[in-house]
Amino acid sequence: MSQRQAESNARSIINFIADHEPLAATLKEFSNYKEASIRSLLREIAEKCESIELTTCLKNYSDIKVLTPKQNSLAFNHRKNSAEQTMRVLLHTDGASRGNPGPAAAGWVISTPDGHIIKQNGIFLGNRTNNEAEYEAVIHGLSEAMKLGANEVALRADSELLIKQITGVYKVRNQRMLSLYKKVRELIDNLLDIDARHVPREQNSAADSMANKALDKALSR
Repeated sequence: MSQRQAESNARSIINFIADHEPLAATLKEFSNYKEASIRSLLREIAEKCESIELTTCLKNYSDIKVLTPKQNSLAFNHRKNSAEQTMRVLLHTDGASRGNPGPAAAGWVISTPDGHIIKQNGIFLGNRTNNEAEYEAVIHGLSEAMKLGANEVALRADSELLIKQITGVYKVRNQRMLSLYKKVRELIDNLLDIDARHVPREQNSAADSMANKALDKALSR
């Protein structure tokens, strides 16, 4: 990727954050700032990237990472500066609904960053749509990971809609979904770092298995 393209990408990313991100964690961390002021500051940073070399811009704002076309375009990274000790886990989640809406379950698998499974589970949810089950899987998975002491999470799910909504690419308009989205964001705000990415279904088979086992068990009673 050319230097010019990289600079353009950096400006686009910062402007997107300024226009679309909820900024809940930022507003909580910097309570003396108003939302409009923070968004204005972000746009100012983007403008500065117009007039100086990208390397200088990123040196001044070291938390910004440029995504190249080879990286997952749905990646989302949110990090707080902290002196706390860190515990990072890999979290795969999946939701299953038979009927959409219909009997549904959520499944999640918590692993070490190198793939060693720490804990996995599934839970029957009652009647839900598939999208609701996907969100509840994230809520249960994040809650379980945090109970284990994790404060950095690499979230992987095969629902592209879920990831795009969590990362702010899509807005959440459905009221039932909005309440679930807010729960996810509240959990994220208590983490030091969240890296949310969409993965193909075949890379999420363990979480899918947990959801379907919970669903099969409930329906066999």
